[in-house]
Amino acid sequence: MSSAAQIVLSPGREASVLRRHPWVMSGAVARVEGEAGAGDLVRVIAADGALLGHGHYAPQSQLRVRMLGFGDEPCDDGVIADRLRSAIGARAAHPLLADTDALRLVN
Repeated sequence: MSSAAQIVLSPGREASVLRRHPWVMSGAVARVEGEAGAGDLVRVIAADGALLGHGHYAPQSQLRVRMLGFGDEPCDDGVIADRLRSAIGARAAHPLLADTDALRLVN
């Protein structure tokens, strides 16, 4: 996976991402390297240069990046499709959802 832009966090602001929290708030961002527009897939980098993961960028939001993958997990269409298939399968097999005609597939 290659992305044009990197979101570099301020020193000490990587803790929540390391705990696999899915949001990077605007106050944690030190700088943007490269060109990134709304919805673009970006790499999230710690201040020391370590790759923390990948997510979708929202330049005008306080919630600056919504993480899709952590560390060097691949983040491509195949991974997203696999996650959706897994979510569908889990809900299809859930006994309490057998008689419903509506449910949240993903959050």
